[in-house]
Amino acid sequence: MFGKGKLTILLVFVALVLTAFSGVVVADEHENGEEENVTDVEPIEFDEQELDDEGAVEVALSNETLEDAEYVLLTYMQDEDEVAGDADEVVAGLYELGENDTEVSVEVEDDGGYPGEHTAYAVSGLSIGGYDAGDVGISDSTSDNVVAYDYAEVLEEVDDEADDEDEEEEEVPRVVFEDQTSEGDSVVVAESACMSQDYVIVIHEDDDGEPGDAIGHEDVEEGVNEDTTVDLDEALDEGDHTLYAMLHEEAEDDDYGPSLERDGETVVDDAVVTVEDEEEEEDDEEADDEEVDDEEVDDEEVDDEEVDDEDDDTEPEDEGLPGFTAVAALIALIAAAFLAKRE
Repeated sequence: MFGKGKLTILLVFVALVLTAFSGVVVADEHENGEEENVTDVEPIEFDEQELDDEGAVEVALSNETLEDAEYVLLTYMQDEDEVAGDADEVVAGLYELGENDTEVSVEVEDDGGYPGEHTAYAVSGLSIGGYDAGDVGISDSTSDNVVAYDYAEVLEEVDDEADDEDEEEEEVPRVVFEDQTSEGDSVVVAESACMSQDYVIVIHEDDDGEPGDAIGHEDVEEGVNEDTTVDLDEALDEGDHTLYAMLHEEAEDDDYGPSLERDGETVVDDAVVTVEDEEEEEDDEEADDEEVDDEEVDDEEVDDEEVDDEDDDTEPEDEGLPGFTAVAALIALIAAAFLAKRE
């Protein structure tokens, strides 16, 4: 059997061994974690892209590449059909790198290869005399100084705004008149457009399925106009009315001229305008108010019932914990027996 002193020494020794082993495991895990977190970085990245607003392309360099490189040289291949003999590379742009230039914009000064594939070279030095945009051919000395390179397609810029404008031009003039409910003295035209001149929205009544007499008009400016209110000369009677919104040219004396056309057709749209009985509207509003009041009363009754249920479900608090009392009593008896034995 170990004495008390030897047992103490043994426990201390075991504790030291466990502590040292734990430190080795933690260090090993830390090293492995660092290795797992290492991310491969490309020496140079030149992705497919459009020219930016300045007519340049974006090129990214790693820190290691930047340490060795002094320039980014942008080239494209000469079209074989335009030259005699073998095609060669043409300088499209050149950028001199600074200390922290890991992301640079290289201006495409020679756009002979645009749109098309370009190559971005990170080079440590240039041949004597350097390069200007449009120079044909890369010297052997410059080729020997290439640190890294990447190639990508430089795409032709898509002018979305121009496309939208062209589409609008194709679809104008136009008018959109939707079914609606009105008080009878005005109507709303959802959309109208004419890009070449100011114009007039004229509302016509129905004449056997065709636009009839004009019953109201509104002058609008050229362009696209939305939710335009047109006041009517006379209020409409109650009921449903088929009306037509037609675009007309402007005229003097607060009048309007001939109707506008698109592809030889009059620019017009029809809609059903409903004028409701004011008394019916008031009755409907009163009925809605009564329903809201009834719902509020019902909600109050439900709340009272929930309160009553909560009162019924409330249980009296426990006056004690019978199980705990029994355990405490047993412990007290054992303690008393132990004390009696010692005495």
